[in-house]
Amino acid sequence: MNDEDELKKRIEALENENRTLRDAVSSTGKRNVIVVSEGSYQGHPTMTFDAGGRPFTMGLRKAAVMLHCVEHVKRFVNRHKAEIKDREIVRGTDQVGESEGRSDLQI
Repeated sequence: MNDEDELKKRIEALENENRTLRDAVSSTGKRNVIVVSEGSYQGHPTMTFDAGGRPFTMGLRKAAVMLHCVEHVKRFVNRHKAEIKDREIVRGTDQVGESEGRSDLQI
């Protein structure tokens, strides 16, 4: 497979991901949906969180740190829960364009 074919395949995957993410947000009928999707940055896996404002992305190392400290994060969120708007977590697509489906996580 040449570089042009790979680029076309990647563009198609990104277009599918964008379509899936837009559909996930519009199908909920809510503005307070957080869309979580996987991608990559310079060949490294990333996760992007988009709540309709300014999305943020983190890599594998930060995600691993969050898992390691998950109990601290839970206590932090519980202490400040009154400041959090209700948000439904929706998983987007991974980097190859396959849907992961909706998550049941809510905060």
